[in-house]
Amino acid sequence: MLGLMIGIIILTNTAVLSAVLFLSKRYRKVRRQYEAVHYKLIQLNQELDIARFTIRKLVDREIEHDEVSSNVRCQPTDYGKEAV
Repeated sequence: MLGLMIGIIILTNTAVLSAVLFLSKRYRKVRRQYEAVHYKLIQLNQELDIARFTIRKLVDREIEHDEVSSNVRCQPTDYGKEAV
């Protein structure tokens, strides 16, 4: 009877240890995948920030160009006046 109980305990411990090792291996694999995806997201976010900055600069430059162009068009000219 005691031998049977010890055998059951050993089998249970072996099964639990096997399950823990399997889950540990699976966890490491999933963790590596997570880190790879996380790194890629950080990289994409940096590229998106650069793109936003570039677009903002281009829009600001276009707005400044439009303002300068509209100021030039609205300036009175001396053409057509008679010489004094």
